[in-house]
Amino acid sequence: MAKAGEAAKARADRKAHIKQKKKFKNRNAIGKARKNVGSAAKYITRTQAVKKLQVTLKDFRRLCILKGIYPREPKKKFKGGNTTYYFAKDVAFLAHEPLLDKFREQKAFLKKIRRAVGRHDKKIAMRLDARRPEYRLDHLIRERYPTFLDALHELDDALCLVHLFASIAPSQYVEASRVHNCNRLAREFQAYVTQTRSLRKVFVSIKGFYYQAEISGVTLTWIVPHAFAQQPSMQVDYRVMLSFLELYEALMTFVNFKLYHSLGLAYPPQIDAQRDDSGAFLSAMLLRSKAIDSGSVAAPVAAAPSSAKAPTQSQLQALKRKLEQVERDAAVEKPSDQVGGGAPDDDLAPMLDDSVPDEIATLRTLFKGCVFFCGRESPIASLELLVLACGGKLGWEGEASAFDAASASITHQVVDRPCAPSGLPPTREVVQPQWVYDCVNARSLLPTHAYRPGKLCPPHLSPFLDGSEGYTPKERLQAAIGEMATRDGEIDGEIDAEIDREIDGDDDEGEEEEEEEESEDEEEEIEDAEDEEEDDAPKTKKVKKTVSDWELINDAKALWTRNPADITEEEYKSFYQSLTKDFGEPLTHTHFSAEGEVEFKSILYIPKEAGHDVYNDYYKKQNNLKLYVRRVMITDEFDELLPKYLGFIKGVVDSDSLPLNVSREMLQQNKVLKVIGKKMTRKALAMIKSLADADKKDGDEEEEEEEGEESPKKDESEVDKEDGESKYDQFWKSFGKYIKMGLIEDAANRTRLAKLLRYATSKSGDKEISLEEYVANMKDDQKNIYYISGDDKDSLMKSPSVEKLLAKDIEIIFMTDAVDEYTVRRGAHRPYHSAMVLHRAMFLFFRLAIFLITLVELALSNLMSSCLNVFTIFLTLSPPSLIIARHHLFRQHSLHILSCFALQVQHLTEFEGKRLINASREGLKLEEGDKEKKREELYKEMFKPFLDFAKETLGKKVEKVSISKHLVKSPVVVLSADYGWTAQMEKVMKSQAFADQSKFEFMKSKRMFEVNPRHPMIIELNNKIKEGASDDNTKDAVMSLYLSAVVSAGYQLTPEDAQDFSSRITRIVTSGLGVDADAELAPELDVPEDAEEEEEEEEEEESSTKEEL
Repeated sequence: MAKAGEAAKARADRKAHIKQKKKFKNRNAIGKARKNVGSAAKYITRTQAVKKLQVTLKDFRRLCILKGIYPREPKKKFKGGNTTYYFAKDVAFLAHEPLLDKFREQKAFLKKIRRAVGRHDKKIAMRLDARRPEYRLDHLIRERYPTFLDALHELDDALCLVHLFASIAPSQYVEASRVHNCNRLAREFQAYVTQTRSLRKVFVSIKGFYYQAEISGVTLTWIVPHAFAQQPSMQVDYRVMLSFLELYEALMTFVNFKLYHSLGLAYPPQIDAQRDDSGAFLSAMLLRSKAIDSGSVAAPVAAAPSSAKAPTQSQLQALKRKLEQVERDAAVEKPSDQVGGGAPDDDLAPMLDDSVPDEIATLRTLFKGCVFFCGRESPIASLELLVLACGGKLGWEGEASAFDAASASITHQVVDRPCAPSGLPPTREVVQPQWVYDCVNARSLLPTHAYRPGKLCPPHLSPFLDGSEGYTPKERLQAAIGEMATRDGEIDGEIDAEIDREIDGDDDEGEEEEEEEESEDEEEEIEDAEDEEEDDAPKTKKVKKTVSDWELINDAKALWTRNPADITEEEYKSFYQSLTKDFGEPLTHTHFSAEGEVEFKSILYIPKEAGHDVYNDYYKKQNNLKLYVRRVMITDEFDELLPKYLGFIKGVVDSDSLPLNVSREMLQQNKVLKVIGKKMTRKALAMIKSLADADKKDGDEEEEEEEGEESPKKDESEVDKEDGESKYDQFWKSFGKYIKMGLIEDAANRTRLAKLLRYATSKSGDKEISLEEYVANMKDDQKNIYYISGDDKDSLMKSPSVEKLLAKDIEIIFMTDAVDEYTVRRGAHRPYHSAMVLHRAMFLFFRLAIFLITLVELALSNLMSSCLNVFTIFLTLSPPSLIIARHHLFRQHSLHILSCFALQVQHLTEFEGKRLINASREGLKLEEGDKEKKREELYKEMFKPFLDFAKETLGKKVEKVSISKHLVKSPVVVLSADYGWTAQMEKVMKSQAFADQSKFEFMKSKRMFEVNPRHPMIIELNNKIKEGASDDNTKDAVMSLYLSAVVSAGYQLTPEDAQDFSSRITRIVTSGLGVDADAELAPELDVPEDAEEEEEEEEEEESSTKEEL
């Protein structure tokens, strides 16, 4: 019984155990079912995700970063507060990523390479490392950024991180190849910014350089850390940052390729290794067009040189260290659901752009014409980006620099030292680097006096906060008002601005007492109010309060209103720079005031150099003078104050004699303004004359020094020599043509302007002298000033026209400018209105004259010439003389009549009583005695046969043939008539864009053919003609002499004469060589067949080479 009871109990226990087991099993199934339904089914832990994808934790993190998948926290978490969750659908999305297979291949690869290292089989390890699996992220870029603009919008973080890794040093956390690649990508992007001039803002902070560019309408902002030696921090998770960097490198490569492709440039650009090693940054980039370097995206520039030789000991050690790092990573990267301490938040996020719209056109050409030279202590990479992006050029201390430190083209020296280097040219501006950054943000060239070495620069304000609401820094307000006061002069005297500032104050907690109304019993009300104040005294506490207060911002007066004795040269220079936006110094200035009937004050400047296309814009409106009335600016587009030829002068004029409420049209008719203009013209000419006098004084001192006499110390303000040039030499080189135009336009000041002229002469060497010096150097028996015009001095020295003058040791002025012909000669007709009263009578008179002279033309040719001379006076009075000039009966005399009608009166006929004589015209009169006159008559009689024969041969090509007074060595010379165009004038008129070619036949002068009676060639020709040998050879000789003289004189041959001259030269050469002129041409050579085959082979090679290219 006992045994039966025990067996029954055992069976009962077994049944209970099975029942309990089934109960727990059902409970677990219910729990699992609950996890797969509802909101719990949407999430998966990181451990489960790693197991599901079968990758390491490092690869899982990298894959999530590349795909843009981040942890998601459930709304309710019952356990595991530090567990990391992801969306289950995101993990399922990762399961189909092609990169998973690459990561698994790399995982298997690491196992193989660890096994080889464990067996100490180094050769197998190196062979495996050479076959490391690689992958690309191109499909991820296309997936995350469907369009190019989408990629640009997300480029800010990529730029910041790429520039960050480009500036750090390689370490055990960051490979050198990664740093090199980031540096290359940063260079490529900055090179594009400089090529397209797309830089907009820059700001230098303690963190680095903030830049902002606008590309395809997208604003990009990034930061470049300072080039300091950075130590890697253990608190930074480099693995996470390198995963982001891997994606951003692919994004930057894609964007750079598209940007370079839009410019037609080959990508990637090559880097000049020599310039790169010498310290060049952007200048080492070799940008080439796709036409030269065709093809798609080429392989990036190698990060480090590779070798195919056997692995060295250092390479094996590096591989071993890499494998040890892999093992440490594998040991650390165990799946964990705990949120570890990440990297601290960095400050690489771009700043917001709240600024006003940029003046892009001004910024792109801000540094145009400027050449900067940077010291080695300056941030060269940053300055290079700014200068090149704004149209300038840059050099630095180093072999790769395009400019030497002593180059004369350098305009600015950037120095970040307490003092400027010694031995710099006086024209070079020495500034601190902050001046470049402030100029970019201000969109203008700021005055440099506040940025000189050793000075405390103005506050460097951020351009990214310029438009913030309610934020106007005191420094910005002070700079803006000060610049306006200095530049425009609209603000004069002390300027106060309302500035907000915080102070410590008391805050009242009690209620304020209300004002009581007046009552009849006023005393009782006052007593009641006092009792209430004592009982209800307010409670206070210390708080910060913002109060407004007026503060003095600017106390400067308009510069022209101050006493010139109280103004320094630095203030004049600063005012000139702010007025004209010119970074250089003025050549000179004058500050004056006029009192009396008209009162005004003015400051006038002469720039050191002429502006771009200054002579092409001569007749356009000049905006160099600003007109003020009682220190209020009226206009800067008023060209009535100074004549056109003084349009290069810049400055201001302020008058109290003009009304404020006037229009521009009223000002043009204002008599006061005309008086001001006359006085300012004289002051301007006096300023230029002072430069010329200083130059003359300096020249006299140099002569005294050569003679051994001591001279007083020179004033640097009067003479500032640069490369041996005085200030007036610099002025004449830049604005000499303006003075010559003044001789044409301003008859009232022609005498003053003539003293400012400078010309090269036959005795001045490389120097140009004035007419006063020429007159002082004249010989005692010389009565005239002789000049000749042409292309250059060397050709004029060899001209046959000046041989007699040079032989007599007479100095000749060489006029080589095209405007010189207008300066000394005026071709304008007399005004029509000067003979308006006689117009009708003169017209009838000329009609009658045509009829009468037609009747007697053939019989009385000499009489007709006399009549023409009598009519000369009348022809200059009325335009109907053109009828006579174009009449077919007077065609042979039309030039004579038209020259009389034009009556080309000289602008500059004489100087100090000495007439100006053109040596290339006929009628050169030198001091001759009776003996020379008799000799000339004998020559005329002796060579009369040759003269008549030459006139008959040349016909209408010349007006007359005579014995020359110009020649000494040359056989013949061609001269222009007294009232005709010279050879230089014909060139000038034909080169006009809208010249009427049909008028040249009437306007050009008849040429005079003069011969040298002492030349053997002329003597021999004269003897042959006397003997009756006037055959074709003699005519050819005369015609050849004439055509060669035309070319030597500077005239242009007509097409017929040119062809005739060429054929004659050919005949002369043929006769000299003894070749028959009618000889037939030699037969063509037969080309051998071998040569043809060689040519075909060469053509095939060339075609194949072209196909390969």
